[in-house]
Amino acid sequence: MKRAHFLAAAGTLGVFFGLSMIVSPDAMLNSMTTITGAGATNVLREVGVALLTVGVVNIMARNDPGSDALSAIMTGNIVLHVVGWGLDIVDWRSGMLKQSGIVMGSIVHGLLLVGFVYYYVKMGKRVTT
Repeated sequence: MKRAHFLAAAGTLGVFFGLSMIVSPDAMLNSMTTITGAGATNVLREVGVALLTVGVVNIMARNDPGSDALSAIMTGNIVLHVVGWGLDIVDWRSGMLKQSGIVMGSIVHGLLLVGFVYYYVKMGKRVTT
């Protein structure tokens, strides 16, 4: 898979999950967590905005030839998935995240993390702007 296709796919997933969190936060909360309430719904919508934004950035960056900006985007995505996955594990161990939540989170974070690390390393020597 070419890096451009990976960034487009990763971006599409970000847009999908972000919009799902914005449009239907209660459904996502009920299927993946044990927490409920207006506060949780509000926070999930805010997180949805962030994921939607990251998804759009990934899609827009897909044709970048390897600039410092793309390196920063790749690094940001790596941080997002390492920290996000780590927090998912903490929340699952504390009982806030259901088994379905940790499984889904592990699949998404794990696959995207591997992809972003792979393409970041493969970028090697970057074009500077």
